[in-house]
Amino acid sequence: MLHFGIGVSRDKLDCAVVDEQGPRVKGGRTLKNDAQSIIELAHWARQIAVEQPLSIAIEAAAYYELAAVVVKKINLDVKDLYERLCAQGKTKMSALGACMRKLVHLCYGVLRSGRDYVGPELRLRG
Repeated sequence: MLHFGIGVSRDKLDCAVVDEQGPRVKGGRTLKNDAQSIIELAHWARQIAVEQPLSIAIEAAAYYELAAVVVKKINLDVKDLYERLCAQGKTKMSALGACMRKLVHLCYGVLRSGRDYVGPELRLRG
């Protein structure tokens, strides 16, 4: 199994692929933190995943939080999760943490399946 690590900062994405032994790097890249680079990163991860199973680790908690704040306003799945948890008595930060986790799972699902994400907004349109 290969391990795919992504370090996210405001300006760049630091990516590396290591094998089971850890220190032996199979490849590394530094990309801009923009939409085009995210697409390039997804294509690279798909190419690697064809060769061997791939685990993905992403490190950037502050950026997940910012993404979750934005996405909970426009994605019905994330918005429903946030509202349901708040209604159950969870704190807003706890509910936001659950939204961040959901976003990571959605991203991983897209990378693993190789298919585009179809949110509930598009599913409802038929």
